[in-house]
Amino acid sequence: MAWRASRAAHNALMRMGPVDADRRRTLSIVWARLDGVSRDLLGPNAGDGLVLLLAAQDADGLAVSAVGLRSVLSADAQGPVSTWVAEPHPLLSLSGLPSERPGALMLDGAPQWLVGVPTDVRADVVGHSVTDVLMACGVHP
Repeated sequence: MAWRASRAAHNALMRMGPVDADRRRTLSIVWARLDGVSRDLLGPNAGDGLVLLLAAQDADGLAVSAVGLRSVLSADAQGPVSTWVAEPHPLLSLSGLPSERPGALMLDGAPQWLVGVPTDVRADVVGHSVTDVLMACGVHP
């Protein structure tokens, strides 16, 4: 069921190809694409467990929007991971497909890596290398 739900969200995000817009508009379009997904396709809880970190970049900087995160970690290159955004912060929220589109954190620049920590995960990886954190997330470079 989780695979089917993740594929439904992925297909919605990829529908109609890449977004050609500024960073703020890009996030708005991506959230609108998710709004169009039938809740039946998002698992037995109809998307209540959705955890998502979205980032869009343009010439002016980065926009970040999220749902279901308790913190966002950051790092540059292979440096140690540090807390970038922690509770309480407007970027962070409970999991689930939001009833209203989340806002966006607008930045002039950003770290090379951002990793969202879901609300139900309590692992402490601050200070570890990016490679260690990515491997803990299931990414094996």
